[in-house]
Amino acid sequence: EGIMFNYRPDLEPFKYKNGITLYRSAQMEKFVAIGNKERGLDRFISLLGRLGLQDRLVCSLEEFECRKDVLMTVPDYAAVDLKLDNWRKDSLDFLNRALS
Repeated sequence: EGIMFNYRPDLEPFKYKNGITLYRSAQMEKFVAIGNKERGLDRFISLLGRLGLQDRLVCSLEEFECRKDVLMTVPDYAAVDLKLDNWRKDSLDFLNRALS
């Protein structure tokens, strides 16, 4: 079973700091984050960790193969959405305090 990467026009961009753009599928499917050890890996680790998705990050085909059972499952998107909602609320609260 090989790995297939598709262009998906239904993916919605989510901008993150330092120029990283993440894409989230509206269908809440399984996914793998492919990290580059030479560039930007700390940002992936930070963001995925905040969302409880750090187990989705791989940096090599060998790592993918070793963890394929976990990576081929659908993440708990209810928990991710709750964390995103809290993150948005905290951000808005910060802005409201800073601007008042």
